[in-house]
Amino acid sequence: MMRKEEVEDAPNVMTGNFSIRTHLVGVLFDSVATHSFISARLVDTLRIALTSRHFLLSITLLDGKVVRCQELFTDCPILIHSQDFLADLYQFKLTEFDVILGID
Repeated sequence: MMRKEEVEDAPNVMTGNFSIRTHLVGVLFDSVATHSFISARLVDTLRIALTSRHFLLSITLLDGKVVRCQELFTDCPILIHSQDFLADLYQFKLTEFDVILGID
C-alpha cells in the first residue's frame, strides 16, 4: 500500500478528507485500485456492522505479497461535499490512511 509521502509523485492518486458517520477520515483516492478499503482501526472506532465474513478478495501488494481480505462492509455512507455516496469497503490493515477509494 502507498505511503503518504509517495502520493505527491504518483499521477493516479490524491488525498483528502470526508465523513463517515460524522467522523472525519483521511482518504486516498486511487484510480488504479480495483477495490476500496477501510482500516481495521476505523472499523473498531466507528463500530461498523460487518456485512460478510468469508474468503472474499485476494490482493497483490506492490512487493508481490498476496493478502486475503475476509471482511466486507457494504453500503457504507460516505459524505463528500454534502453529497452522500455508498461504498463497499474491504477491511485491511491500513497504516497511512483510514480509507482507500478505488475505481469500484
